Amino acid sequence: MADRYAGRSEVWGVDLAPFQPHLIPSNAKFQSLDIESHWHLGSDSWDLIHIRCLNGVVRNWPSLYNTVYDHLIPGVGHIEQIEMDWTPLDGAGPHLTNWSRTLLACMDRAGRSLRIDAAETYSALQEAGFDDIRTTCYYFPFARKGGQRTSNRDMQSPRQTSSPTASTAGTTSFSSMPSPSAFSNRSIDDGGDGNDSDDSKSVGTDVWFPRAFEQWLEGLTLMPMLRAGYSLEAVYRLLEDVRQELEDPTLNAKCTM
Repeated sequence: MADRYAGRSEVWGVDLAPFQPHLIPSNAKFQSLDIESHWHLGSDSWDLIHIRCLNGVVRNWPSLYNTVYDHLIPGVGHIEQIEMDWTPLDGAGPHLTNWSRTLLACMDRAGRSLRIDAAETYSALQEAGFDDIRTTCYYFPFARKGGQRTSNRDMQSPRQTSSPTASTAGTTSFSSMPSPSAFSNRSIDDGGDGNDSDDSKSVGTDVWFPRAFEQWLEGLTLMPMLRAGYSLEAVYRLLEDVRQELEDPTLNAKCTM
């Protein structure tokens, strides 16, 4: 985003951890911030606030949406949110199904649900004051097509486009996945239902997403399950079962964004 609008935009990235890439555009800044604490970012001053993969991190979404609304430029600002639903669809094997159920249950017990409830999100955004709320669903395959392994070159992200009401930024890292799952306009209401769907094939995710999921799998799993009381041996055994199941070229399971 900073590269695309260089010279006419200011882009700030915030995270709990004070880290940033070594090479960043001159119009990009990074700041350590707990987004559920008080923001010192200027009310009514931002065109776009982008939230990505914070389900399971944020405890109070209605409060966060209120904060976002207060910091967007009235009549102009947009919120864009991207989240993953790790519930497998379309013929998942027993190990992938067990992994998903166990992970979601562990996060429920920790009080930081990973479950996606589009109706609840829609209601919370409305209550915060947003309108023209739209949801787009994308499908991502867990397993490599044909059981073939992918290379780093295969994982290159497709070119993305942007519009005045939404923008997409695609890379293969978990924190930079393409395509918005939900975004809304602070003031514009076109009267539509705002719902749409798309197939991941149009953006090539059947190539890079399975490889990326393999890299994320352990990081997604270890802390929730260990804190819930599972032994390290049991967790690694489950992860190995999942990885072996993902080698099955007939596995058609998908998750959604």
